[in-house]
Amino acid sequence: MSCDNQNWFKTIGAGFGEFTGADDFLHPQSPVNDDSLTETQYFGLNIPEANIYGFGYLWLHPNLDTATGGLFVCQGIKRSHLQAELFDMRAYSKQSDIITNDLHSFRLPNSYQVDVIEPGKSMRVRYQDPARENFLDMTSTAIMPVAMRGNNLHFEQAMRNQGELVLRGKRYTIDNTFNVRDRSWGQPRPEGHNPIPPMTWMTGTFDENFAFNFSAFDHPDLKPEWLGSFDWPAENSFHDGWVYRDGELLRATGGRKITRRDRHSGRPLTHEIELTDSRGRDYRIRGTTQAGLPWSGWPNCLVHLNLTRWEWDSRVGWGDTQECQWTDYIHQFTD
Repeated sequence: MSCDNQNWFKTIGAGFGEFTGADDFLHPQSPVNDDSLTETQYFGLNIPEANIYGFGYLWLHPNLDTATGGLFVCQGIKRSHLQAELFDMRAYSKQSDIITNDLHSFRLPNSYQVDVIEPGKSMRVRYQDPARENFLDMTSTAIMPVAMRGNNLHFEQAMRNQGELVLRGKRYTIDNTFNVRDRSWGQPRPEGHNPIPPMTWMTGTFDENFAFNFSAFDHPDLKPEWLGSFDWPAENSFHDGWVYRDGELLRATGGRKITRRDRHSGRPLTHEIELTDSRGRDYRIRGTTQAGLPWSGWPNCLVHLNLTRWEWDSRVGWGDTQECQWTDYIHQFTD
């Protein structure tokens, strides 16, 4: 089943695009005349031993001159986003009032602030809420080159995080933990219904020498719960991916996955990933979600945002599950 709403998460081209330092800043040259034209900036954080997951986001609609964004940090699994120890996402601000120094440095009305120290290499993320005793000061430093999508409109990059977090008055050190950041621009993200199964964006980092990204739907051959209800062919299940291994960034040439979900909430519980890199090496990676929450960044879509524990080749890594679910799926497959 095809749907024009899907273009923003489709893979275009088998290779990598080209990153320049300018891609860490705004892209005002976009010719797209659509209210849903989007530009985003995402930074994640985790403290696995404390079961803590954090998500910092800037979401711009340049044709509307609006900005959405902020930060959440939660400990364990939450049924609602407002159960998080820290949740402060503001839906509507005026972009031109906030982004006065491009993305070199900006501060949202809720105090969420990002400074680009060196494009493609280092950024600082800050937030403070004295009334609830919440605070973040984190530096995020690249451990790999930028993985630019083939359409030159999106990239990902594994980062090392260091800093300090205060969560409801309890202080934590962010000490050499890893997360994959991303940036998107130049495409609309329509808010209409997507009559399709869930789409899952997954990242994991094990150390400075191994990280991966895999973006996919469940493969029909692995018998997902929605099989028979959505006409989703196997050739459309894999959308994007890469592997960074021993200093080499490689495109994923294929793969498949199956996600098992909680019947009540739809929350992803586990992932089984089969992935092949451009050197022909196969990977079998298993993920279990550990902390996170559901959030509807726009009303017709629910995104489950989770810290995931990954197992590969007797090793353990950590990273993201970010799964988009739309109304047709949720209506039929959750209680």
